[in-house]
Amino acid sequence: MLAILILKALLTSNIYLPCFFVLLKQNGLENVSILAALSLGTIVMIVGDFLTSFLVDRFGPKRPIICAACIQSISVLLLVNCNSPAMLNVIEILIGLSFPAILGADSKWLRAVCPKNARYEKYNQMTFWGAQVLSAGIGASLINNPEVAHYVSASFYLLGALLACSLKEYSPNSGNGSLKMTLMEAKRIIVSKYRLVLSQSFLLGTLGTSSWLFQEKMSSFATGNTTSYLSLQLLLPISAFMTTFLTSRQCRFWYLAGMLSVMGIYLTPHLSSAYLILLIFVLASAARGILSIITREQITIGLTFNAPIATLIFIASSGAKLVQCLTMMALA
Repeated sequence: MLAILILKALLTSNIYLPCFFVLLKQNGLENVSILAALSLGTIVMIVGDFLTSFLVDRFGPKRPIICAACIQSISVLLLVNCNSPAMLNVIEILIGLSFPAILGADSKWLRAVCPKNARYEKYNQMTFWGAQVLSAGIGASLINNPEVAHYVSASFYLLGALLACSLKEYSPNSGNGSLKMTLMEAKRIIVSKYRLVLSQSFLLGTLGTSSWLFQEKMSSFATGNTTSYLSLQLLLPISAFMTTFLTSRQCRFWYLAGMLSVMGIYLTPHLSSAYLILLIFVLASAARGILSIITREQITIGLTFNAPIATLIFIASSGAKLVQCLTMMALA
């Protein structure tokens, strides 16, 4: 299990993210073009998520992850010389097609390695948010050298591809199942949990928007005090990471916090207080951390490795991505 969690950390360590807007602005791109490309990338991510989820459920997680990690690495390297909206759109399409692979394959792989460990999703999400803390720290410390942050990030993805090559493949018994059979089985499970899927899609989709809006606003302060910028960048992932340690009994409050954050995010264009906006983003990130665990645990509970786990997570997360895309377009 440890090797798979390390793989998850490598492939979700988006070290380039704190420098993303800064680099593209240096290359002559404007916020409107960047946010539009991110919206496009989010839409493409739904398609990429669907393709990789089906491949993972049918053939196992290893090969899809290796291919996706290589594409992800190349895409981030291309950002260094990206100086036009058209080129950025192409890069975001590549990222959208490759990044989702690990987000469904991780649960599938962990279920095969530790089928009797009911807490593997909690460790999975703790690893994800821990990687975000590491990414924010390294990326923000390289804010004066955004190109270096992108090189380091691409190197991490390549290391992830190499690690995946060394891991054992687990091919599901349902490997010969057709796309129709996979979707029918996933539909049967999702229908029984449709209220959970719809509510969590809206919440997690809107809360996920906060990270990109935060980066857009922080790019204005990137040329200032590096220590202050680093501290601000660490606020969001640390707040999400800390809530992953909570128990299920402490989760009801975070549903309320999530709803309050959603309202706050839609109001940010009309708010003048930087401290209030920052508080909204921190609260949204904290709620996102614990709600991501609840969603995965409740969707995959009682399932075996042969169940279409990756496809189920795709169906649940695609709604969140669609909400995120529409929210960014509305606030752009």
